[in-house]
Amino acid sequence: MRIYRLADIPNGFHVDEASIGYNARCMLETGRDEHGEILPIYFKAFGEQKNPVFIYACVPVIGVLGPEIFSVRLTSALFGAMTVFVTGLLGAAIRSRWCGVIAAALLAVSPWHFHFSRIAFEAISLPLFITLAVWLLILADRRPKLMVAAALPFAIAVYCYAIAKLFVPLLLVGFVALRWRWLGQHRRHAITAAALLFVLVVPNIILSIQGRAQARFSRLYIGTNPSSLEAGSNAWKETILGRHGPEWIRESPTAATAAVFVGNYRKHLSPDFLLLNGDTNPRHNPGGGMLARTEFFAAVLGVIALGVGFRRWSNVFMLWWLVVAPIPASLTAQGIPHAVRTLSLLPLLQILAAIGICTVASLERGWWSRVSSSRRRGLTGTTGRPSWMVRTPLITVLVIICLWPADVGRHLTWYFNVFPVEVWGSFFWEENAVAEMIHTRSDVEVFFIGERSQRINDVILLFAMDIPPRKWLTDRQLEKIVRRDPELSEIRTGSAVFCRPGDPRYRDLKLLERIVDPQGRPSFDLRTATDETHDDQQNHQRRRYD
Repeated sequence: MRIYRLADIPNGFHVDEASIGYNARCMLETGRDEHGEILPIYFKAFGEQKNPVFIYACVPVIGVLGPEIFSVRLTSALFGAMTVFVTGLLGAAIRSRWCGVIAAALLAVSPWHFHFSRIAFEAISLPLFITLAVWLLILADRRPKLMVAAALPFAIAVYCYAIAKLFVPLLLVGFVALRWRWLGQHRRHAITAAALLFVLVVPNIILSIQGRAQARFSRLYIGTNPSSLEAGSNAWKETILGRHGPEWIRESPTAATAAVFVGNYRKHLSPDFLLLNGDTNPRHNPGGGMLARTEFFAAVLGVIALGVGFRRWSNVFMLWWLVVAPIPASLTAQGIPHAVRTLSLLPLLQILAAIGICTVASLERGWWSRVSSSRRRGLTGTTGRPSWMVRTPLITVLVIICLWPADVGRHLTWYFNVFPVEVWGSFFWEENAVAEMIHTRSDVEVFFIGERSQRINDVILLFAMDIPPRKWLTDRQLEKIVRRDPELSEIRTGSAVFCRPGDPRYRDLKLLERIVDPQGRPSFDLRTATDETHDDQQNHQRRRYD
């Protein structure tokens, strides 16, 4: 399912996807990025730095299949499929083989993960390496040498997506706090793992200090974002301390920032985000809540089950993962709750759901058997298993089994039938349609792209028009394209202008081709001058002169 109509759905090709695809092609053919930098650690794009893992992973895929939309998005699908496999391993290591199978099955069709596995956004690589690293840490309980191996995926995760720069250290702090005695017993492996991790992330640390690796975060941080601070200040003034506390507390910018953080954190774990409405950005929304109903309610059961088994360090560690995953996203403004910045919650939520299902399914035969006879008689008046304890797990599991296929079917029906028609503007569909037309119309020598009609980012044109990277790095010019509204006298045979249908300035020009959007509405006209139009323009100018 992850590769079915992959080039067509989502409908369009987002500018970030085009940037990743063209940079991957540049690396394949020249060893430089689109700006000419040799083997960069981070890639310049739109005033920020793109992370390297996804782009470098995309290079061999493009090398085999060519620079196509399918090739770029296939990289995401591969990351998603590998994450499903490793999720099964992690679930089995934490609880049981059945837990791993259920967790992998839930992730395979989870609306959240399925959606981002079909979009070439760099963040989809993060869940794979986090899951792999945590799996190795769990196995290291019996084979301490695997701690050293876990350092590698943790280090790679830091280069996957910006939130990992905070999320990975927070996750490791929890591990160290839970296992410090065990780490002391295996200090040689622990020190080796820590040293390897530090060496691998040193370039990231240096670039972050220089500001190159965190330009976007600096703009989005809630402590420096004016609108967030204002909202936080208003929220803080509604609290008891904000209304009745000392003036230095009431007017504290730190308190306002903390209020924004708490509000953002709550939104990322709220039922409104996870179950009902999801991300407000249609580009990030899989058609409702980020999770299916069965995932959400089973994950709640899983949290309860882990809380009951608090003595096992792995249970506490999974809960710690749940606590720290929303923290990086909660420190940012704009688009909160944000589905991309909280991808670190995956596949944790599916593993929690699997634990919840397995716990309920084994309740009557596992938990009750460990209760003493006297305690059984005190609870139920009998030493046998009460009927409700037999029925409740069975009914719960049957409800989940019935609801899950319905959830999956509803989401897939919406995704492949409704989503392409309703959500296409967010994926730069019009821009790509214009670029594709420029690429295919060999009969036009000059295309005018007016300011009033469309502004197309260069990287979309570079990717869609199949511009060779060596040519771009040498000339830095897009041939055949003029970015301004032309006068009628400039439009001659062999040149054409993109304009909105009904634009009165160009209504007398000949219609060469029309772009119709996925909903069947005219989107753009490509118009050119005929010989008659040119003669009329000359006669009009002659009459004005006379």
